[in-house]
Amino acid sequence: MATSPRLAPEDAQLLIDQADCGFVVTDHNAKITYCNSRFAGWSGRQPDALVGQRLSHLLDVPGRVFFETHIMPMILLQGFAREILCRLSPKSGEGFPILLNASRHPADEGPEARIVFNIFDATERAMYESDLRRARDDAEELAAVIRSAQIAIFRIDSEGRVKNFNQRAATMFGFDPARGTGRRVSELVPLPNDPDWFERIRPQALQGEAPEFFGAETSAGIHLSISLTPIAEPGGHRADPDFSLLMRDVTERVRTERQLQITLQELNHRVKNNLAVVTGIARQTFRSEASAEESARFMARLQSMAKAHDLLVSNNWRSTSMRDMARLTAEESGVAAQFDLEGPEVVFAPQSVAMLALALFELMTNAMKYGALSSSEGRVALHWRLDGEGEHQRFRLTWRETGGPPLGDETREVGFGSRLVKRLVAAELGGSAQLDFAPSGLIYTLEAPYKGAADAKTPQHLP
Repeated sequence: MATSPRLAPEDAQLLIDQADCGFVVTDHNAKITYCNSRFAGWSGRQPDALVGQRLSHLLDVPGRVFFETHIMPMILLQGFAREILCRLSPKSGEGFPILLNASRHPADEGPEARIVFNIFDATERAMYESDLRRARDDAEELAAVIRSAQIAIFRIDSEGRVKNFNQRAATMFGFDPARGTGRRVSELVPLPNDPDWFERIRPQALQGEAPEFFGAETSAGIHLSISLTPIAEPGGHRADPDFSLLMRDVTERVRTERQLQITLQELNHRVKNNLAVVTGIARQTFRSEASAEESARFMARLQSMAKAHDLLVSNNWRSTSMRDMARLTAEESGVAAQFDLEGPEVVFAPQSVAMLALALFELMTNAMKYGALSSSEGRVALHWRLDGEGEHQRFRLTWRETGGPPLGDETREVGFGSRLVKRLVAAELGGSAQLDFAPSGLIYTLEAPYKGAADAKTPQHLP
């Protein structure tokens, strides 16, 4: 009969010393009587130097207290301890976590008892548990934010079926939370004027545009701002991803904007009434004190101011673009085809719009009476641009007339119109202006600093 091979003593010692775990034998007071080389290396000492020391003295302070108050009583009472995480404190360098297992030799009792410890390096386990705790804390924090958010939040699949939602969603739209999952979001949030709203905005969301639109209104009168974004899943792009759907109740904002629009319209109406009164007073005054030509020009200027005011009201009294003012000037001339308008999107502060509109009107009126627009062959090139970058950026405008009759001396008279286009507008914008009565036609240039939309409230700057 064959016998099992036996391990030679020197091989057994080598196997124990080179094992991936630490082996420690102690007496009943946890004083070390033997340890393998692996454990001695972890502790930063030689094996012989550890004999006679208490195992607890090799742990950090919290581990030492826990060892004496919990681990040793557990071993003495029940004969073993399993999977206890402690922290080894080497003689030099930083400590690291260990996983401790212990059992009392079953044949030993009392002072002769021996305790065998199997100790494992728990560094990777500690890192894994730390990552799990961090991920759990992050998930709980995010869940708390979603639960307490005052906007409706849905997770829906690619077909628009609801997979999850927060309590605010059920409260806002009045559906039973127990019956919300699995239903189409367009059923839970019906929009009478746009029943297929999810299918309509889904392609835009898939293209990464993350559409957000207002004007959506439920049958209960709730005005919504809706944004739809694909959820990036681990593992890369999916053709049919889930979506994050956010719905904000903007009912109060819509009501406020409507009230503001009504107020602006009422203000515009009153300003026009005041201009009409001024026109009447001026007409009576000019009838006896001024020529018909001066009267007509004054009335036209008032009308230009009224149209500039209409332009501001149509933009809700926000910054107005140079392109809109140039287009309005061309249309008012009645010969818009003789204009060449070119320039980037540049906007002016509301308080600068009326002055610039007056200047363009003066140039247009002068061109119709004396300059390029008095002839069907004449042209007006109204161009503008931005030069420079950042704080040094500047706005430059050029009005250039060609193809008209030679300019007579009457066009060079210094009156209100010339002062308006040269001084008043330049002062309003914080820049400079120049009139050049060239043989080929009038050239007007305006230059002013451009500081962006943040300075839209500053009169001397372009926004």
